[in-house]
Amino acid sequence: MLHDSFHRVRADAIRTLVFAISSVKNINQENADLFSEYLFPTLSTSYIQDDCYVRANLAKYLSVLAEHSL
Repeated sequence: MLHDSFHRVRADAIRTLVFAISSVKNINQENADLFSEYLFPTLSTSYIQDDCYVRANLAKYLSVLAEHSL
């Protein structure tokens, strides 16, 4: 969904992703690289960066993602 051609689908995918990650209380060591190896590189792709609506939605939730990545 993050690579959908419609910008609202990509924005909703970001919101859903943040909701799912926020519901996780503990991330074990095996999955500790989830943010640095998958999420942050995926969220920095041109599919996300090309549209201001999607970028604004990402900016809205970026602090939540950063907090959970610690």
